[in-house]
Parts: sequence; C-alpha cells; structure tokens
Amino acid sequence: MTRPPILAATWLFALLFAAAVRGTGVEAGWLAAVTDRYKLIYSTFDDPWLFDLEKDPDELNNLFTNPACRETVRDLSRQLAAYGDKHKDPRAANAKIQADLKWAVAGKGPYVSTPPEKPPRKTGRPGKRKRKTN
Repeated sequence: MTRPPILAATWLFALLFAAAVRGTGVEAGWLAAVTDRYKLIYSTFDDPWLFDLEKDPDELNNLFTNPACRETVRDLSRQLAAYGDKHKDPRAANAKIQADLKWAVAGKGPYVSTPPEKPPRKTGRPGKRKRKTN
C-alpha cells in the first residue's frame, strides 16, 4: 500500500518519535534528533546541545547537562544512535559524535567534553604546480 507523502511522514514520525536531521556537504558537521518539543544536536566540533522548543523557541539555553533533562537526552540519543546504525550515516561514525552519544545513552557522572577529530591536513591545492625558483 502506498501512503500519500504527508501520511508517510506522519507514520514515520510516529514510529521514530523523533526525526533525524543532519548537516549536508562533504564534512561531517552535525547530527540532530528533533521532536515537537526538543532538539538534540551533536556536532563534530562542539559540545552537544539540547533545546526545549516550547520554553526556549530561540534556542538560547542549552539543557544538555541539566540533570532534569537527563532522560530526554538519553531517549533522543538512543533513537539517534539507532538511526545512525540503521542508515550507516557517516556523521554518526564520527569519533566525537560516537563518544558523546555513548555517554548520553549509558554514561554515568557528569558530561566530559570529547575533543574533536583533527581535520586532515591539506597538502596544497589539487591541480596546481609549485613554481620553480631560480
């Protein structure tokens, strides 16, 4: 049975409870889980963020380390990790995002920031030759 696009999206949202969203482009960037109320974002270069979209629609207050939000972080992180495994999303394979997700799902104690991966060194512009000096 084929579902109309709007119904398929509603069905998928009900099944997952959170939509998985990710940055686009060549570099990893970020990975997020979004519900009607919360937005949880993992970044390859920054600490994770959790925003309560009802109380903070401008996304100014990061609640990721707030003990009162621990179960929300744990639940959304489980869903995001499952999304990454199922769809083999390369952003979920990033070492920093994996470490942050691991803490969020099963970690105990306070969150400790994971250092970002170092970007690969650029060796020069492709197709350009070095000029000879006399």
